[in-house]
Amino acid sequence: MYKLVVRLMVLLALGIGLAACQGEEGAPTTPTLGAPSRLKTDHGVTDTEIKIGSTGGKSGGYTLGIPFQTGMEAYFKKVNQEDGGVCRRKITFIGEDDQGTAALALDRARKLVEQDDVLALNSFRTTAVMGAASYLNDPDGNGDTSDGVPYLWTVGGASETAEKLSRWPWGPIQINPLYLDSGKAIAEVINRMFSGAKVSILFQNDDFGRESVAGFKAAFKGIVVAEQAHDPNAPDVGGQLAVLRAASPDLLVIASSGRFMPQVYRYREGQGWPVKVVWLYPYGGSAVLVQAVGGTDPAGQERALRLINGTIVGQFLLDPFADRNDPAMREHMRILNTYGGGYQANEYTLVGQAAAEALVETLKRACDRGDMTRKGVLQAAESLAGFHPSVFKPGVTIETSPTRHVGAVKMFVGEIQPDGTIKALQ
Repeated sequence: MYKLVVRLMVLLALGIGLAACQGEEGAPTTPTLGAPSRLKTDHGVTDTEIKIGSTGGKSGGYTLGIPFQTGMEAYFKKVNQEDGGVCRRKITFIGEDDQGTAALALDRARKLVEQDDVLALNSFRTTAVMGAASYLNDPDGNGDTSDGVPYLWTVGGASETAEKLSRWPWGPIQINPLYLDSGKAIAEVINRMFSGAKVSILFQNDDFGRESVAGFKAAFKGIVVAEQAHDPNAPDVGGQLAVLRAASPDLLVIASSGRFMPQVYRYREGQGWPVKVVWLYPYGGSAVLVQAVGGTDPAGQERALRLINGTIVGQFLLDPFADRNDPAMREHMRILNTYGGGYQANEYTLVGQAAAEALVETLKRACDRGDMTRKGVLQAAESLAGFHPSVFKPGVTIETSPTRHVGAVKMFVGEIQPDGTIKALQ
């Protein structure tokens, strides 16, 4: 009996000693499915939580951040509830209102970093993205970017965001194509379909309009017979359309937002002008045009389908109208109904979900590598070449790398059909 007690005491002492040695080395978190036994972290990650932030316009004169953040948050909730989170942790999403302005985007980004201690964040709209980018790449302002914060899957197509990669190593890494690239993609299709065509161009005088037209003209091989700019807040573009019509173009190329499209189609119909419309708006398609031109009334939408028939558009996202029977679109609608308060799907909820999908994939890859520090997450985001968010058009993928911080590269170019579906153009 005495020998048995001695043996037990020796074994117990050895066990305690082993545990102490492990503790001195920094005992790993208990291994769990989907997470490495040793995971490097620094900001925004605990044993149970991953904090992600976002800024977007939700009040004032700019509110498109509402559907964007709704799409993101709904997808994160779905991942938490149905998929068990990421790396055995739940995502906590903190959405801030920047009213679409640079100053408030900077202020809200500071709050997310310095008070909420998020792992990473994004912003919606080029103005806001640019407003916070310098701070997020050098939060203490000492010229050393080693303390940056991953600025991931932002929305804004100005080329300036991509051209500052050497100065802004932490992002923005944007989810959508550059306006220049989308304009070029559509021009290349026009060259094949309408060799030697004459075009008139209407564009709004901002980053979107100017860069979309610059991209189009860089690739277009036909003749530009007239060009007219307008203020993004102009109440009427009838005068510009009259000048463009007088040039007798084969095609009318538009680089203006959806709010101007009803005027374009009304003018064309009223003047009996059979010119074919080419829309350079990368979020544009049947859904945007049917609602903008026809409203929510069935009779109005039927008329809208007649007016927009034959319009050539470029897209990187699925279309809520044309692709309403696509399984991925149905799933997006289910997610919004279940986790997004029943918010109606549109191009901005879709890009919000695309950004959230890209973030989840980024977090998974960082977790698999055992490094969910801010640096590790940035490196994971730079490895997403070939990743296809479910709400992207077929064939459109993210193509990031350490030297490329633009997500989607290709564009789907198609022609709107009488029933609102969009036929791919080769």
